[in-house]
Amino acid sequence: DVRRRFVELGPRRQTNSSDTYRMVLSYNYYTEAMNLEVALQLNRTDAEQAFVNTISQSRTAQAISANCNAPCVPLNLFGRSGTITPQMLDFIAVNSKIDGKSTLSGIMINADWRVAEWSAGTVSVSAGLEYRNERLRIEPDAAITNADLIGGVSRAAVVGARDIVETYAEIYLPLIKDRRWVRMLDAQVAVRFSRYSDFGYEINPRLVISYVPTAGTTIRMSTSFGFRAPTLLQLFSGEILSFEQWNDPCSIAQNVNVLVGCTQQSDATLTQFLTATGGNPQLDPERSRSLSIGILRTHQWRHSTAEVSVDWFHIRQRDVVDSAAQLFINNNAQNGTFADRISRDSNGNITRIQANLLNVGSRNVAGFDFSASWKRQMGTLGTLTIAVDATHIASFKDKFSSNSPSEEKAGTFSDEASGGMGALPDWKSNLSIAWQQEFWQVHYHIHHVSDLQETIPLLGTDRTIGSWRSHNANLSYLGPRTQWFRLTFGVNNLLDDTPPFSAAAFNDSYDARTYDITGRYFFLKVDKSF
Repeated sequence: DVRRRFVELGPRRQTNSSDTYRMVLSYNYYTEAMNLEVALQLNRTDAEQAFVNTISQSRTAQAISANCNAPCVPLNLFGRSGTITPQMLDFIAVNSKIDGKSTLSGIMINADWRVAEWSAGTVSVSAGLEYRNERLRIEPDAAITNADLIGGVSRAAVVGARDIVETYAEIYLPLIKDRRWVRMLDAQVAVRFSRYSDFGYEINPRLVISYVPTAGTTIRMSTSFGFRAPTLLQLFSGEILSFEQWNDPCSIAQNVNVLVGCTQQSDATLTQFLTATGGNPQLDPERSRSLSIGILRTHQWRHSTAEVSVDWFHIRQRDVVDSAAQLFINNNAQNGTFADRISRDSNGNITRIQANLLNVGSRNVAGFDFSASWKRQMGTLGTLTIAVDATHIASFKDKFSSNSPSEEKAGTFSDEASGGMGALPDWKSNLSIAWQQEFWQVHYHIHHVSDLQETIPLLGTDRTIGSWRSHNANLSYLGPRTQWFRLTFGVNNLLDDTPPFSAAAFNDSYDARTYDITGRYFFLKVDKSF
């Protein structure tokens, strides 16, 4: 075969632009015993995704055929870099775009009122009703619809709509107050009923308990059921064709005739494969159960206040929506399953992967949230605040089906462009130091991401992505009595820290979704709140 990168054309560019319009009209009615709010919302987003410096497959085929007559310009693929002329490029190059439009409209009614007075406090109820209409339309041009872009994406038009009706109620119950070892004990019980026109209804309850044994100490617990409805794009998107990076176990010589699905060695130099993805109108919503338990401690001195909190959380999801292309490849190689999703040619090379969205297995996530702050009033010198926030993912386990083993992903990186979960660092933390004196405010912020483990594609060996920190600082002037304007001058990524190298990142050498890739930059901002 012949493989050539069209460097003469310049880099492929993708430009995304969108205009969003939002209007909310609300009416509020207040009495001593009740609050009533009625709101109408209208949202619309118009978007365009433009692709520049892409190659037409049909014109390239014509340019290298024996039937290339004017205005066709014959294409020479066998010369060195720079031998493809501007005239050749003018004939095969094509620009394309995708237009999209989404709307959300609805009405919301909410009421809060006090229903009883107990010895421990006031029993209050909140209830509401909400109606929403969602619409989505995506219109690719002919080059994209007809799969005519080499190295580009192919997708069909998308049209989808649905109606959503939700009603909810919540009651606050003050149970005990000012007893021995119980300064306060209260509970909140809530339930939400949701009806979607495209998949049915859901009922999800929630319970929150707050216990204050002594002044300054709060122990809290919450448990709830939840769900996430598939998006209109996940439900109604047509087939999308693209060349994605995957690992084929059959390209490793040691696996041939050892793994059931590897009867011959595939070409190890092939790393991008034609992948067909798309929506699935039969998707079920993702459902979850969550539990969190935490403690909050607050202490005050004459001029200082300190606050520390620790919360443990556990979230269990099922019917997770995913395309699972790499999983199909692995299972096809290991035991010959998913033959309807993995196509190979006579040489054993993958020619097509069918990876439409589906509901797969379950996911379990557990960890801790930490927060600590200290505020010091220094009289005429102003106020100093130091705060630390951190999240620790202790476990992040994925399970494709009830028969498959769980896979621990906490502390790992696998590129989303290759079907992975992206970066799941064990630790993410923020340290902020702020000083405010009358109209002036100084803020210094440090963001930290712990190191990650990744698997190098094709080699199958593991390596470590180093930890990363970003330093940001800004100075703000708040204006007379903070009523006029806020003027802020700042610098982000003060030390110009580059993102750590990743061997598994697709199309680049770093994870642009986790790290700041812009380098050091200065900014000046003026804003006014009305």
